[in-house]
Amino acid sequence: MIHKIGVVSKNLSFFNLINQQKRADTEIEIEFLRDIDSLKKLRNSGKFISSFVFDSTHSNDSIIEFGKYIRGSGQKNALIFLALEDFETFQVVTADENFTDAKIINMPSTAADIYQRLVSDTRQAENQTNQKSKTEGTISNASFLNIFIESTMNTIKEMAQCEEISHAAPFLLDYKKMENSITIRGKLAIKSPYFTGSFFISFPEETYLKVCSRVLYEEVTAITKENEDLVSEFCNIVYGKSKVAIAKLNMKLDMVIPTYNRESAIQSPSSILVVKFITELGPFYIKVAPGLV
Repeated sequence: MIHKIGVVSKNLSFFNLINQQKRADTEIEIEFLRDIDSLKKLRNSGKFISSFVFDSTHSNDSIIEFGKYIRGSGQKNALIFLALEDFETFQVVTADENFTDAKIINMPSTAADIYQRLVSDTRQAENQTNQKSKTEGTISNASFLNIFIESTMNTIKEMAQCEEISHAAPFLLDYKKMENSITIRGKLAIKSPYFTGSFFISFPEETYLKVCSRVLYEEVTAITKENEDLVSEFCNIVYGKSKVAIAKLNMKLDMVIPTYNRESAIQSPSSILVVKFITELGPFYIKVAPGLV
């Protein structure tokens, strides 16, 4: 298992000192995060950080903004370490709800001591999570998403006789940067001990018409009342396949009734994770909104 640690600092030397401690630890990856945009780019490339360590080079507001983004993007269980030399910053940051469980690294400390603390606590936390999964039946958000990605691919392959299908790395939805070409979407509102939130399959009109034509064995030239509920049937089949996969992990998902809508955007209190699929019929997307039910 690869443990990814993010060093949140404006000081490249601080990162380099910690990174130099890695040596032969092949299961450790350390990323330099100068600002929140660098974290967003990393997330958009499909990389998820296990642990974060903050130093004192960022302001109170900047550190709190980082914490809000980390927790709001579905990483509620990511470890956060504070290696702060400024006591005032420490007081302000730890009073924020996103840092109530932050781990403290007493400063000044050597790079070797910081590295050993980061790696030791990260490994311990992930081992505890894995052990809990075996005994109690739990699943990470990333594993949960991967199951739905696989189920989605298989559903479209089978229903639309789609031979060429692939998907890009997950990224966070930003309507300011992403053209909203979605015309219709199916929705599953999921409430479970493993995941609470909404799952969407979203189609541009051109893709949906081609998929409908394949499924119905006739040319479909417009979205009508007769074919618009097909998108909810896609959701239903994806959910059924995902339930089977999750059951193999000794977990159970309750029955969910899929719905569909043609709203222009998804309104969510938290970040929305997007996976783009590319097919010979055109692109479509699945979107996951943690906490939205």
